[in-house]
Amino acid sequence: MYSEITQMQPVRVLSPGRTGRLTSDDVCEAKPGAASSPKAGSKPCSAASGRTIEPLECSFCGRVQQEVSKLVAGEQGAHICDLCVRLSDETLVTERAAFPSPDAAAGLADRLSAVVPGHSETAALLEDLVCEHLGEGLAPPSLLLVGPSGCGKSALLDALAADVEVPAARVEAGRLTASGYVGDDLENLLGTLTTTGRRHAHRGLLLVDGLQSLAARSSAPYTALDVRGTRAQRQVLRLLERRPARAWVGPRHPDQDAPLMDTRGIMVVAAVTLDPVPTDHRARLEALVELGLEPAMLRRFEIVAPMARRSAEDLLGVAQLLVAELKPQADALEAEYDPTGDELAHEASLAARSPSGAWALRQALSARLTSACIAAPGQQDQDCGEHDQG
Repeated sequence: MYSEITQMQPVRVLSPGRTGRLTSDDVCEAKPGAASSPKAGSKPCSAASGRTIEPLECSFCGRVQQEVSKLVAGEQGAHICDLCVRLSDETLVTERAAFPSPDAAAGLADRLSAVVPGHSETAALLEDLVCEHLGEGLAPPSLLLVGPSGCGKSALLDALAADVEVPAARVEAGRLTASGYVGDDLENLLGTLTTTGRRHAHRGLLLVDGLQSLAARSSAPYTALDVRGTRAQRQVLRLLERRPARAWVGPRHPDQDAPLMDTRGIMVVAAVTLDPVPTDHRARLEALVELGLEPAMLRRFEIVAPMARRSAEDLLGVAQLLVAELKPQADALEAEYDPTGDELAHEASLAARSPSGAWALRQALSARLTSACIAAPGQQDQDCGEHDQG
């Protein structure tokens, strides 16, 4: 199927309008660095015969036969030189060596549990899936996290994106719209992934939070303007179906379409808020359909992991992490911000009974920081500002 052409072998001589493989009638000898001339006894190659001499060249770099050691001929007149073959081999070896092995995910569950207390089983599941993804690469399973507000879904996605050694992008589903409207479409979501790492973007992690924001609104008819409903969900469905999608890897060209990107190796982890969460798998899916999510999209998630509300004990650990996060802000303002263990336990107990869970806990601790800021010397007349709740 393929033949090797060395520098001393003949060049191709093509008749007008003719393409194809070399034959005995299409050959004349070539000398390195010199014009081709027929040997004694060989068929002459001249203008009188109606043939033109076209030197072979590499289809990739454009070097002619005399500039390289070897050319490899393929189908339909394509050729590749030994230099391009060597460069391609080095590129593939470098990419394989740079992509992390499954060992890179060892201990991921412990690291996630340290940041998001109370979900050790979900953390262990994520470690297993990431190990599988790093080992196989193609068609990794898609995971859907289902739980009430404030149970830790968003925190897990944030921690996962920060820990993995492959390109990872966390996006808000509420920004996803049907193509052509204000917001992000599938091309933009994949573009977010490519900005975190061009080389291995096709084997990265795409983390989609707040899938419930795409639920079709019963009060909004299904029209072309339903940009947050069914049409936006179908953007996610295309990704889950591993269809090739267009995404820019590098600078955008306004006059060109984005190139196609192979999405078969992208691992998708999504989160949706549902309260209460049924214990039965079928009942969970029915509840999500009633919420307004399309069954076709839900069926594409190979794994659906329920997440329960966290106990007061778990939220006490969250409170300690939040205090460590907010304390530098208080120190910068010379404010006294050092809640006692009893105060944190009280706030954690209240948050455990709140429908907002950890969000309510963050709000309460942020309010304490604001009060401490106002009470700090010289800060009475300054606006301490609002603090992020999660």
